Amino acid sequence: MSNKITTGGWAFEYHTKDAGRIFLKSRTHELKRQKQTVHIYAPGSIYWEDTHDADFPIQETYCYFTGAEVCGLSSFISLEYKFARFLDPDNIIGPLFMAASSCGSTLGEDGFWIIQSYFLKIVHHLLHSKPIDGFNYLVAESTPTQETSSFSNKVEEFLRRNTDRTLSLTEIAAYMKTSESRMCHKFKNETGTSPVARHAELRIEFAKSLIFKGEKFKSIAEMTGYSDEYHFSKAFKASTGLPPRAFKQISD
Repeated sequence: MSNKITTGGWAFEYHTKDAGRIFLKSRTHELKRQKQTVHIYAPGSIYWEDTHDADFPIQETYCYFTGAEVCGLSSFISLEYKFARFLDPDNIIGPLFMAASSCGSTLGEDGFWIIQSYFLKIVHHLLHSKPIDGFNYLVAESTPTQETSSFSNKVEEFLRRNTDRTLSLTEIAAYMKTSESRMCHKFKNETGTSPVARHAELRIEFAKSLIFKGEKFKSIAEMTGYSDEYHFSKAFKASTGLPPRAFKQISD
């Protein structure tokens, strides 16, 4: 078994073949590194590797990245293990990692933006994964129509631009130039949630990113549009199951 590994930042790991096992947080919590899986390690994640029963030669892609709190990937992470696993049985993610790796090898820095496009596609598929249990998710092909994608994305963009305040259904519907009932029905039908609920999630995701940056809770309440620290703490606990201070202690 390897030495203890503590990740210094956000990291992707993708396995094209069975790659042994890892032990999360302690040497007693064992997890197989199955082929066609994505592991995401959050900053401060602790694990050990064991490759004795791996399918050699090991084939995996490992890279550091930033922006997990902003794009929403941080919401998939187990607070206890600072980890998430995405199963990819249909091999949707694998070709994207391979293409990005190949582009980096052949083009170097000249391929930067091409590589970024592959990673954005990877993030898109991970964000639309279906929960299984705990920190496990299933990658599924998403095939929205052009109209569906355009409508939901426009609402989502408006919500993301206004995470510093509350939004009413009236205001969102006015921006979309449609009725409140039609907007709610269409958005929920396409995303599985309501615009107001999604906006609340985005505000909490923004708050998490500010906690990671070390901002004071009073300042975070102001920057996310809550009237005071009490109401911010109440909303944060309702969303995550933990008050902000407890979340910060686990994340440190």
